[in-house]
Amino acid sequence: MSADGHGLPDEAVMEAHDMMHHAEQEEHEHEAAMKQGITDDMAEAEYDLIHGAEERAARDERRRRGSMTKVKRTLEKLIPGKH
Repeated sequence: MSADGHGLPDEAVMEAHDMMHHAEQEEHEHEAAMKQGITDDMAEAEYDLIHGAEERAARDERRRRGSMTKVKRTLEKLIPGKH
């Protein structure tokens, strides 16, 4: 609930503001890209490339964390006591 008890919750207002700011930022980036001669298709391909790389990096990080957990469990089984 908002601070004054009326209308949208403060969090919803802040999220809407952030979304509007993000949309404005994307619009400015799009205009700048168009001025540089970058087509929408080129920009979308770049986004897909970067987004895919970020997803792969996040997936690799999750795998590494999982591997360390497995190593820790194995050590705990082999060596009794606290670790």
